[in-house]
Amino acid sequence: MTDLPSEWSWDEVRQHPDSKEAYFEPYARTRGLDVAPFGGRKKLGEEAAKNYARIRKLCPEDVEALEQRLQRTFG
Repeated sequence: MTDLPSEWSWDEVRQHPDSKEAYFEPYARTRGLDVAPFGGRKKLGEEAAKNYARIRKLCPEDVEALEQRLQRTFG
């Protein structure tokens, strides 16, 4: 997302033990998505998927683990 608050550090977001509560939920509220189906996860997930290469670059170990899990599950 290109409109995240500038005071948010990407490293802090990723390391926070309760990042969903501390970052995702407030962000969804600012976008007016907290009342959307699934609390905005569907809409924001679709937006994020459009930038998959960037996410993979910023979180290589997390994305790789997810890709491996999907590969094992779905072959």
